[in-house]
Amino acid sequence: MREFYCPGSLVFRKNKNPFLTYKCKSLISNDYLFSQNTLPNITDIDPNHVFLKTDTLLIYKDGQKIIISFLVPTEEMQKAIGYFDYNEKDKDLVKGKYWVDETIIFQK
Repeated sequence: MREFYCPGSLVFRKNKNPFLTYKCKSLISNDYLFSQNTLPNITDIDPNHVFLKTDTLLIYKDGQKIIISFLVPTEEMQKAIGYFDYNEKDKDLVKGKYWVDETIIFQK
């Protein structure tokens, strides 16, 4: 979605968190590897600004920003992110981990 929505630059750092950062004029997106199977609990969100909240998906508005966060198993990450060698070199790095993405869309 992000690459089609707003062309920008992508930085991949295999051994860092976030391991992937995407930036353009309208958004910034960070991808992380997490060990837990739920999104971190953010307590300072105004409940009136939450569009959708589950253990694995959170969409809310904060001022002039829309924040979208999701968490999926590594198997789903394999379908979207081809930077890791999931079956060989990076197998231990991604094993048992979850892919968390946080995308912030800046509204005008």
